[in-house]
Amino acid sequence: MLEGVQLIDFNWRYLYVNHRVELQGKTTKKQLLGKTMMEQYPSFQHTKIFKVLKRCMQERKPQQYINQFEYADQSKRWFQLSIEPVEEGIFILSVDITAQKEAEEKAKRALSLYAFVSQVNKEIVRAKNEAVLLRHACKLALKFGKFKIAGIAMFDKTNNKITTLEHCGIPKEEDVEFIDALYQMQGPQAHVLKTGQYYFCNNIPHDSEFQNWKPFAARFGIQSGLVLPIKVDGKTVGTFNLYAAELNFYEQEKIDLLVDLAADISFALENFEKVKNQKKASALIIENKKQHEYDINNLKALTNNTKDLMWSVDRDFKLITSNKKFNDFIEPIVRNKRIKANHVFLKGFPPEQLLRYQNFFTRALGGEVFTEMEHTKTPKEIWSQVSFFPIHKGENIIGIACHLHNITRLKKAEKELEKSEIFNRAVLNSLKSNIVVIDATGDIVAVNNGWKDFAMQNGDPLLQQTGIGCNYFNVCNKAAVAGVAVATEVLQGIKNVMAEKEHFFYLEYPCHSPKEQRWFAMRVTKFEIEGQMVVISHQDITERIKISNDLIKHNQALQQFTYIISHNLRAPVANIIGLVNAIHSKEISMEDEHKMIAHLLTSAKKLDEIIKDLNQILQVKQDISIGQKEKISFADIMVDIQISMGTLIEKEEALLVVNFSEVQEMLSIKSYLFSIFLNLITNSIKYRLSNIKPIIQITSKKMGHSIALVFKDNGLGFNLEKQKDQIFGLYKRFHLHTEGRGMGLYMVKTQVEMLGGKVYVESQLNQGATFTLEFENAQHI
Repeated sequence: MLEGVQLIDFNWRYLYVNHRVELQGKTTKKQLLGKTMMEQYPSFQHTKIFKVLKRCMQERKPQQYINQFEYADQSKRWFQLSIEPVEEGIFILSVDITAQKEAEEKAKRALSLYAFVSQVNKEIVRAKNEAVLLRHACKLALKFGKFKIAGIAMFDKTNNKITTLEHCGIPKEEDVEFIDALYQMQGPQAHVLKTGQYYFCNNIPHDSEFQNWKPFAARFGIQSGLVLPIKVDGKTVGTFNLYAAELNFYEQEKIDLLVDLAADISFALENFEKVKNQKKASALIIENKKQHEYDINNLKALTNNTKDLMWSVDRDFKLITSNKKFNDFIEPIVRNKRIKANHVFLKGFPPEQLLRYQNFFTRALGGEVFTEMEHTKTPKEIWSQVSFFPIHKGENIIGIACHLHNITRLKKAEKELEKSEIFNRAVLNSLKSNIVVIDATGDIVAVNNGWKDFAMQNGDPLLQQTGIGCNYFNVCNKAAVAGVAVATEVLQGIKNVMAEKEHFFYLEYPCHSPKEQRWFAMRVTKFEIEGQMVVISHQDITERIKISNDLIKHNQALQQFTYIISHNLRAPVANIIGLVNAIHSKEISMEDEHKMIAHLLTSAKKLDEIIKDLNQILQVKQDISIGQKEKISFADIMVDIQISMGTLIEKEEALLVVNFSEVQEMLSIKSYLFSIFLNLITNSIKYRLSNIKPIIQITSKKMGHSIALVFKDNGLGFNLEKQKDQIFGLYKRFHLHTEGRGMGLYMVKTQVEMLGGKVYVESQLNQGATFTLEFENAQHI
């Protein structure tokens, strides 16, 4: 039996079902019998079919109903139900009419599809342009083709992206999401654009190619999709996308019909493109004609409103065209107003000039483009610049275009400028300062001879780093990286002057060479000449700095000396004043008076010693200003020492070990050098260890551009931690077991510094002392 049979009682309980019902419901009798319909199908009482069954149950009248049943697996079937009232309740006869329904739906869809194709073809005939056709094609797809969504997109090769032109079936608020999801450079879209073949899918939820569009398709109930190629001149330029709500919507017959429709649309687009190109070509012809007329008029205006002479000649040197300025110039010379097509350079000109021009024309006819300078002195001096250009027609040269520009004023100005530049450069080079001129970007545009000499002295003889064309800002940056302290400050100062934040920038800085210490003063000022320019001058201020430093040192020494002398004079003077006042007193005895006179004599002698010391020190300072340096042998100095203090050396059994092999002589003041040797050797002997014979080692050394003299002994030494700042002080004594006034080391330091040197001491108590005298830039032999 093909029909399903069900018997339902008044309580909606299954009393009987046949085998066909089991097949139709995808269930078993055991699952149905004894249960109510509501127990089997929850929420059944809210369906339309329940209302029909209830009407038959209550009114006892037969009912007919066609229902689409959806199974648990989401598949669907169509059934025609005949419901009859019976004694037990109701009798239901169900017939599966799914095949009939699908056939009807297929026929309906086919009619819709044919209607859609027909309407689009009509639109192809009626549409005035591409945009109207594409817009109507999308709308017709929904209206007649019963598609859910339709869209047309074109591929933009320039930007390598797909752009939507028209779409229908998507709310405006969803536009962006739809376009982003639908037209991506991957999946079905990319397949069609690359292959030119259509792509279809009858089950989008389970198709991996539609992965990016699945959420959107699910929200709008899209099940099937077809992507058709749109071609122009045989190349795929876009796609026509059609989406349906039904599964398995596309059959080959439908696809073939829609492929033909896409081809018809492509053909229409080709025609639109041809019409568009024809219109463009026509418009371009009209525009070119107008442009040609404009160019001719513009050329006439240009050539006739210039002071330059312009003309052209053919291969026979006959005039083709000329401007008004040329005509006005040539007519008085050739005495003929009808100069066109004539040999304008055959008369009226000096023979040598005619010959030159004939040679020029011959060169130009050979294909050469060139410019020559013409200089005539009679009847007046004229400089002109004449350019020659071959006139081509295809591969042949048919004539020459000529252009003459009077540059007499320019030439005269150049000569004046050349004179001015020579004068300015002579002035610039006469300055002692090292001068460089830079532009707003830091590029060096000019330097004087002083700058070049300075560069040669500092390792850049070819001016590869600091010459014209180099960048001064880069020089500053490299110097900053190399650790030059003032480089960043200099760079910022220059930029501040350029930005007019400061009127000028001034900086004094050290720039020592391996041979000498040097100081420079830098000044930056701005001036305007063909753009922003900055002048940077570097003035050697070494002598001024040295004099200033010496003056500071001398002032400090003088202050210290004055303080020491006044301090040491105060005691004997105070004693003398006190004793004199006491002597004048009437209350003292004769014996006390004699004692006071003795004390007065002692204080006077002490005062005399101090004054003698003062004279000795002042004599040292005076000698340096009048003394002449001479070549002095260290060995000769030692001979004089042996003569001067030989008795003391023998008495104290002192051993002098000298080594002058590295440096034998130097330029200096002999009296100073002898005094230095004498004081240091005397000091070493005087402050010897009591149980050890004194050994004094004297050595000369080369130290770069300096000379060092080292005096080392094995005597008492000093406690440098406590006495370091007092060792070279006037009247400073550290060992009181022997006579002395604290003058020796003070004199050594004073004389060494007067000679431009420095003195260093190393010592430990009871372990001897080492004095190192360093004379910078001294000339040694």
